[in-house]
Amino acid sequence: MAEITYADFAKLDIRIGHVTQAEPYPEARVPAIKLWVDFGGDLGIKKSSAQLTDHYTPEALVGTQVLAVVNFPPRQIGKVMSEILDSKPWPEQKYSYQLALFDREQGAALWSSKVAMRYPEVPRGYSKSAMPEPLQQQLAEITQNFVTQVSGFMECREEFYKLIPQPGSAETVKINAGRIAGINVGDQFLISADKYILNQSLSMEGLSGLGLAEVESVTAHAATLKYLAGPEWSQKNQLARSVAMHF
Repeated sequence: MAEITYADFAKLDIRIGHVTQAEPYPEARVPAIKLWVDFGGDLGIKKSSAQLTDHYTPEALVGTQVLAVVNFPPRQIGKVMSEILDSKPWPEQKYSYQLALFDREQGAALWSSKVAMRYPEVPRGYSKSAMPEPLQQQLAEITQNFVTQVSGFMECREEFYKLIPQPGSAETVKINAGRIAGINVGDQFLISADKYILNQSLSMEGLSGLGLAEVESVTAHAATLKYLAGPEWSQKNQLARSVAMHF
């Protein structure tokens, strides 16, 4: 990047003007808007062309203020003779920040939250290699709030694990949870074809459909469960859709 001296900068005549007229400029090589800017006094109204179509309509620009260099020599831009170099800021943009927690085994969303946020207005010429500080602060605050929400959700959530049938074995199944999840040999699980096991246990009919299994072996990320009581696993045609809850 070429550097300039203060003496170079001091030569620039930068003034604030009011946009009195704006028109589309579709024939420009790069989509632009034709502007008429009133600087008052001896300068009066100057004409320019600005590439602002991604952020403004001509109607939205009329009545706004622009900061412009007024002592550059006129420059031909297509069919328009531009008399100033304007520096209208990039406007504020609205976005949504969404975070979701999915159970990959069940293929279902466990928790989700979406928050409206804004990308602040920034000066033209802003380097997009770094996010503006106000945006960084927004992201940090929203992310911290998400973490708090998810932590609270996980603290009060019952853990369900999908059963994985074992070929050649009618008495054992596997689950994708092991020592890292706090599971140990001898732990027991309730088994049900309905993931709402706790509601199922509130009725006699529901209780009769519950099974009981015990952890026979465990690794860091998986455990093998052995049938103890309840409906015979070999007779449960919904075994592959059943779930286990740490008991």
